[in-house]
Amino acid sequence: MIDLYFWPTANGIKIPILLEELGVEYHPIALNIRTNEHKTDAFRKLSPNLKIPVLVDGGDAQDKDKAASSVTVFESGAILLYLADKYGRFIPAGAQGRAQAIEWLFWHSAHQAAAFGQYVRFVEQVPEQVSPPLLDAARAEVDRLYGVLEARLAEAEYLAGEYSIADIAVFPWIQPRRHGRQWADTPNLARWYAAVRARPALGKVYDFGRGIAPGEQVLLDWT
Repeated sequence: MIDLYFWPTANGIKIPILLEELGVEYHPIALNIRTNEHKTDAFRKLSPNLKIPVLVDGGDAQDKDKAASSVTVFESGAILLYLADKYGRFIPAGAQGRAQAIEWLFWHSAHQAAAFGQYVRFVEQVPEQVSPPLLDAARAEVDRLYGVLEARLAEAEYLAGEYSIADIAVFPWIQPRRHGRQWADTPNLARWYAAVRARPALGKVYDFGRGIAPGEQVLLDWT
């Protein structure tokens, strides 16, 4: 059995999406990060960075005997790659396609998530602490990264050519309303977004997430 510690944020929701796509049975364990349920010594043993999500593959992490033979993975990108490799799905088989999936997965982690997260924090959480030049720079980087995606999706149906963990990683972070974006500005991204959104696994996971935390912005921006 797979135990998944998560919360339905843009980072946390990626892993249930992949597990539903794979059709793999798993046990979701919701840790409310808004009330610091993840900030415990027990969770630190699973996630040294005290962040969700964490996947424990092979048993109950609280059972010492089972835990000894299980695999624990933290960081959402690492979890996506671990599952894709284990089940041999949602990562292209060819060397070039696999490299592209990993490239875009790393791009997401290093650039998209960092820049989009910072911009939203500036605008929604600490606007009074952010100078206009700093906010302008953060917004410019968000715009630039939308442009990177638009250019890639002008030449490929999906980020790695075929639907993969790269698309699953990037999708929840595309939140046009929060980013002050219009779909008309990025028609190829809009086409891709609609195609990914139409997948049954996405709808199932977003509905599940709303049942746990209906106020999470990533769920409200399910456009």
